[in-house]
Amino acid sequence: MASPDVELANAIVADINSADRSWSQFLEAERTWVPLWIGKDQLSDLQCIVNPWPVVEVEPESRDFTLSHYSIDFGFAKRLDDKTEKEIDDLRQLVDSVYRRYVVTNFTVANIGVFIPLRRLDEYITYDPSRIQNNKDGNQTYYTGDFLSIFRIPYRLQESY
Repeated sequence: MASPDVELANAIVADINSADRSWSQFLEAERTWVPLWIGKDQLSDLQCIVNPWPVVEVEPESRDFTLSHYSIDFGFAKRLDDKTEKEIDDLRQLVDSVYRRYVVTNFTVANIGVFIPLRRLDEYITYDPSRIQNNKDGNQTYYTGDFLSIFRIPYRLQESY
């Protein structure tokens, strides 16, 4: 069995990739340790990565219980080659729907416990405007560059001893 944060990230990846999810675009998540995308080929399709955040807060709740806080980063990236405003809007809508699901979804992990999201985001970068350039062609504007979006969801885990 892996550490609690890794098990939580694996459970989230399995849920994102589940056939039961009906995302607005094809989406396949991967758990990694480094949220980094390199190269145009890698970004030709929408990328989704899920990373455990390295800081874990642990506090005693009582003599027999501790409360641990784990955070998970979600990242999305896609190369934009002459995309329209609507195509970027669709990417934003997909990221928004993913965040809205996982900010309220509990995860039960065997032999560890129930991870409960704290119903908030510790960080949310909807997109990075410095990575997108626009080009006008008559009345139409096209966008090129990289769509990048990330958010971090904190979870709590009550452990008994």
